[in-house]
Amino acid sequence: MPSKDSLPLTPKQYRESHRSLLVQKAKLYYQKNREERLAYMSKKRASLGYKEYTKNLQLKRKYGISLDVYNALFADQKGLCLGCYRHQSQFINAFAVDHNHTTGRVRGLLCASCNLTIGRMNEDSNALRRLADYIEKHNV
Repeated sequence: MPSKDSLPLTPKQYRESHRSLLVQKAKLYYQKNREERLAYMSKKRASLGYKEYTKNLQLKRKYGISLDVYNALFADQKGLCLGCYRHQSQFINAFAVDHNHTTGRVRGLLCASCNLTIGRMNEDSNALRRLADYIEKHNV
């Protein structure tokens, strides 16, 4: 059986141990292909519109979903927050993507208030139930 030292590096280990070389290669590539990259990005922005383009990038980076998936979730929810059932038209900001911080799985779209409440309660459903019981018991 080969020793641990003789096994090939995983892709992550390779990237970590060769970071400066990979950064240098990337810079050279983008310098060499600058015009082609700029033309591609301009075409992409123009096809979506700048606002939609940046929103799509943000959703892909943070949650691994596209703007089309976000819009499909919004349509499935009929424009309602899954927490408080108020319509998007009652809010200034777009709904937040609610996701499980452990698994990264997207659960749905929430208004900022509901999303922050879940986050502040550390996604603890028991604590949220106790809080709801408290409100019902002490609602004077």
